[in-house]
Formats: sequence, C-alpha cells, structure tokens
Amino acid sequence: MKHSIKIEYYYLSVKTITLYDYGIFEYIVLCVGTGHWSLVTDCWASVTGPGAINWASCRPQMMMTIMSWGLIMVYGHVMTAKLSTLDSYICQHIEGRACNGRGVCNCPGSLQKSLEHLVLDINNEVDMKSLKNFAKLKLVKVRNYIPYEKLTALTCNQSWCNFIRGTNGIECPAVCDCRYIYEELELKINCSNRGLSLIPPLPTPIIGGVNLIFYNNSLSRLPNSTLAGYNTLKKLDVSRNTLTSLSINRLPTKLDYLDISFNKIILRYLDLRKNSLETLDDKVTRYLKEFKNISEVKLSGNPWNCDCKSRSILSFLRDNEALEYKLTLGRCNISRADCPDACVCCLDSSTSSSVIIDCNSEGLRRIPELSMKVTYVDLSNNNITAFTEKDRSFFAKRSLLSPLKLVLLNNPWSCTCKDIENINFMKSISSSIVDFTEISCSTGLKVVSIDQDVICPSGFAYYLALAISLAAVIVAINFMICFRQPLLVWFYEHNVCLSLAARRELDQAKKFDAFLAFTHKDEALVEEFVEKLELGKPRFRLCFYLRDWLVGESIPDCIGRSVRDSRRIIILMTDNFIRSTWGRLEFRLALHATSQDRCKRLIVVLYPDVRNFDSLDSELRAYMVFNTYLERSHPNFWNKLIYSMPHAKLRQGQPI
Repeated sequence: MKHSIKIEYYYLSVKTITLYDYGIFEYIVLCVGTGHWSLVTDCWASVTGPGAINWASCRPQMMMTIMSWGLIMVYGHVMTAKLSTLDSYICQHIEGRACNGRGVCNCPGSLQKSLEHLVLDINNEVDMKSLKNFAKLKLVKVRNYIPYEKLTALTCNQSWCNFIRGTNGIECPAVCDCRYIYEELELKINCSNRGLSLIPPLPTPIIGGVNLIFYNNSLSRLPNSTLAGYNTLKKLDVSRNTLTSLSINRLPTKLDYLDISFNKIILRYLDLRKNSLETLDDKVTRYLKEFKNISEVKLSGNPWNCDCKSRSILSFLRDNEALEYKLTLGRCNISRADCPDACVCCLDSSTSSSVIIDCNSEGLRRIPELSMKVTYVDLSNNNITAFTEKDRSFFAKRSLLSPLKLVLLNNPWSCTCKDIENINFMKSISSSIVDFTEISCSTGLKVVSIDQDVICPSGFAYYLALAISLAAVIVAINFMICFRQPLLVWFYEHNVCLSLAARRELDQAKKFDAFLAFTHKDEALVEEFVEKLELGKPRFRLCFYLRDWLVGESIPDCIGRSVRDSRRIIILMTDNFIRSTWGRLEFRLALHATSQDRCKRLIVVLYPDVRNFDSLDSELRAYMVFNTYLERSHPNFWNKLIYSMPHAKLRQGQPI
C-alpha cells in the first residue's frame, strides 16, 4: 500500500529531529536555528515501504516566514537510517553542494555537525551506534534501542533518561538517587533523609540543569564553590538541616531556587534595597514578621507589585516601612488617605484593577473609617459583632453612589433582639454583601434565615409560652406524685437516676437481707423466692426456718432472732398463714419489731386465696387495712418486691 510523503522545510542549522509513529504515519520534526528568511521546499513523493523516498521529486520554491526556529515535517515511514539520506539531500539539493559516489557531502550545516536533540518515537529498535558520528548530539529520546557505550548523549525513554555519569566524569553519588527528567531537562539528585553532614561531589549533565534535594540531613554549613558540580546547581533544597549561617559566597552562581527553611539560621540583617523585586513569597514574609524584633530588614527602592496576590509583602511594608508602602500605593494611583491604617490596599487584576480594602484577619473589633471612594472592602475573619449607627449611615449613603462590595464572613455577629435593627440593615444591603447567604451569627444561625418574630416575640406569644411551660411543669409534678412508686421501681430496675430511686440502708451490719415467714403447709412457695432472690440479680441472703433454725430451740426465740437479724421481713400471707397460730405469731412479732424502725421493713405478700382478714385479731387486721402490701398476682410483682428489698446496688459502692 502506498503512502504520501510531504516535506515542509525551513533550513538554517538543524538542531532537533523528532520522529513520531501514529499507526501507518511517522513524521519527522526538525527544529532548526533562528532566522527570518528561509528557503522552503514543498515535495511530494510516493513510497512502497520504509526507505523508498524519492527526494529528487521535490519542487523548490521561495517563501517568506518569520520564525524563531525552523521546521521540517515528513509524513510517511521514515526510519533512523534515513537521517543520513535526508542529510545528503539537504546538502546536495538545497545548499547546492556536490557529493561523491558514496553519498558523502561537504556541507558545513550537515545534521552530523549540528544535530543536538533527537526524538525517535517509533516502534523499531534503534542501534545507538548509528549515531556515533553526530558530534554535538546531547539528547536522544527513543522507545527501544541497542546501547552504545561510547555515545556521550543521554538516552531517554518516555519520561526519564538513563544517566550514568556527568561531563565532569563524576557518577551519581552512591548515597543518593539520580534521575534525569526529560520533560524538564533536569537532573534531579535526591540525597534527602540520609543523615549526611556533607554534600558529596556532584555530576554535571551534558544538557539541562541540576536540582539537588538535600532535605532533612545534618548539614551545618554549605560547601565551597570549588566542590565538583556544586557551582552548576540551578535548584538547591537544604531545608530541615542544621545550618546556622548563610554566606552569599557559598551559593552556586547559577542558582535559581533555594530552600533553607527549618534550619537554625537567625536572620540579623537583610538589605534588599534598590533591586528589582516586585513581590516576596508568603513564606518569606511570614519569616520576616516572625523575626522582626531581632532582625533588621531594608526593602525600600524596589518596584513592589500592588496586586492583591502580594498582600503579605504589602502588609509587611505597611507595618515596617511606612514610607515605602506610601510610595508603592502612590505608584499604583492609590491614595494613602483612602486606605485605612488597619487594612491593606491593593489592586485586583481580575476586576479591571479596582482597589481592594483588605482588612482580612486584622483582629478588628469594629469597622474602620472608610472613604467614599471605596468600592470593595474585605472585613472577613475579624471580631466584628455589629454595624454601629455611624457605619449604617456611611454604607447607606455610599451604596447610592456606585456599586459597593462587602465581604463579612467569619465574624461573631450578634443576633439578639436588641440587634434587630442591625440585622435588618444587613438584609437591606444584602445585594452589596458578596457572602451574605453564608454569614452566621455567633450562635451559628444564618443571618439570612433570622425571623424578627422569633428573636423578638410579641408579649402575647411570650406569656402564652410561659403559661404553657408552667402548665407542663405542673402536669409533670402531678405525674411524678401519682406514679411515684412505679417510676422509682422502673428507675431502680434500669439503673437510671439511682440517686433518686435508691435508698441508703441504716442497718448494714445485719446478717440477712430478709426473713421469709410462712407456714409449713406453704413450703412449696419458698422455692420461687430462693430462685428469684438468692440466685437472681441482685442477689439477697434469705433466712427461713427450713434451713436456718437450729433443731430443739424455742420457736418464739427463733422467730425473734430471725426478725432481729434481718433487714426485711417477708410475710407470705396465704389462707393457711392466716389460720396458723404460729403464722399469726410471726406476723405480730414482726409488726412489733418494725414499729419503731425509721424504714419500712415489713413486706406482706398477699396471695389470691385470701378472701378477707376476719380470722385475724384486731391489731393485725387493722395493719392489713391501713397499710399497703404486694399482691402475688400482680404482673410486676417481682420488680416491686426487689425494689422493696435492701438496695444491693448501693451496698456495692454506687453513690446516691
């Protein structure tokens, strides 16, 4: 399949050739020397494969062009081997030189003598030995290649180059990493985080600059300029070392970038007067501000930029060199009288060089006095709480003259009822406030969302809210009174408000938590009490005659001792118990023993089979009528019983 070849040629002295491969198309770009008039050749040819180029079919013609460099573009299949053919064609047909039978031409501007940069972006493997006669070749970019040791040019792939040693014969330091970045034409030597105290000899590349990264080491002083490769550095990063001084004589002569941050250098004197400085980096300005009490800095006589991007240096000049600041503003047609002392005045290039009054982060508690000429004021990040009456009058008049822009974000604006006039004023000029929808009160509420009826309610609404609140309190108190016992039981059960629900026991030294009184006919009932109270949570220690009374002792004595040794007496009031003589005796002894107690010790559990208390004597019957008791059939019986028992949670150390 045939492909067309087109050659466009502007020739002076070829220094760069680029071969690209995009599928079936490969083309050469030759960047040549400076010139304004060049000979142009427009050639068309046909190829049947690589190398079948018919240079003789080109038709020369003259064309005027103004360029900083020339260009040759060849479309079609062109290989590295054809460079010599192209060289011969240029020599013979364009420069009119004669060539011998072997194709050797005597051309002072031949590619072999002038080519410095070659890009071979093709899939074919290139034998680098074929470039041995290109004396000035410095950089070759190629995908696949066969190395040639004697080739002095750097060989690069798509992003970085295979750097071995510099033109000064020095290889990359063994303790560092070296990488030549093709896009930047820069040799990057990374010696950071190595614990080094000295900078080693450095290689010098055949083309491009050198960037030494000596970050985070133990360098105490810069080396002499006689150190190999040091004087050719373009960039030097010696941040986070132990430098204590900086001498201009020890800086590389070609240095464009220097980072000495986080060292032990204390600046005593800095004189930058009468230079061509337009701005200083923000980090440098912060450093100067930090050490202004121990350093003498002179910055006058420089053409400082008035752009707001240079705000930090303008702020430094305002605070430290008032005359220079005034001259700088005057050079930018900014009147010092129109610029408040507490703010920085600058030009915003994005808004047709309008004057910005920048009061950002100046610690202001009130708005400074402004000129009627002001068009843009940044008052953000201060401590302003409100517009004064004077401020409101000024901005109301100023907004009638011409468009005005205000920035008020991140101030603790007061938004109480007494500030409603101020809030309404901000809303009235909201079209002039750039960030109005984002402004917040000191409480966090957005100013735009404030409703006057909310922060300044009417008298009726106030008293209505008060009445509702009082009614709610009364209802809550009545609820607590009516449902006090269930609430306390629930609190105690769920470990909530124990200081309110729990009781402190006054008889901590007693042996048993409860004496269980029942008749021998109700012995089957004891098992569930043992399971719930002695084996459950919390655990209690029970006393009952089946287990804790000694055989042979007097029953009345045993009953009396059990009552005295127990914090609670639980009566299992069944029909059998009422009819039992010993049951009634236990009941009476328990009642007499607890009559003088400060806490209620007697717990009566009434079973469903008890119809009435007629069989009890008058004393016991009166107790059952006038005192509360626990019904065994109640669904919440066990919770109530456990709450009536000694409060074990307090005995375990929980405070009340």
